[in-house]
Amino acid sequence: MRVEKTLFILIVILSAVAFAAVGTSISVLYRTSFEQQRARLTEFAQSQARLIEAIARFDAEFSVDHVEGGAALVPVHHGEGG
Repeated sequence: MRVEKTLFILIVILSAVAFAAVGTSISVLYRTSFEQQRARLTEFAQSQARLIEAIARFDAEFSVDHVEGGAALVPVHHGEGG
């Protein structure tokens, strides 16, 4: 009976260590992936902002319609996309 109890305790300890290792690994991988996605989306948003600024500068310089806000930015302002 003593050997079976010791074996059971060792299995429980091994399982706890394995679950802790897996949990830690998943947590680290999740945080890393989250930060990478955050950086990618931040760069994308900044890129889109630079594009809109470039369109606004171009429109302000070359627009012949003189539409309020610029003709090229009217669809962007209204959320229509292009």
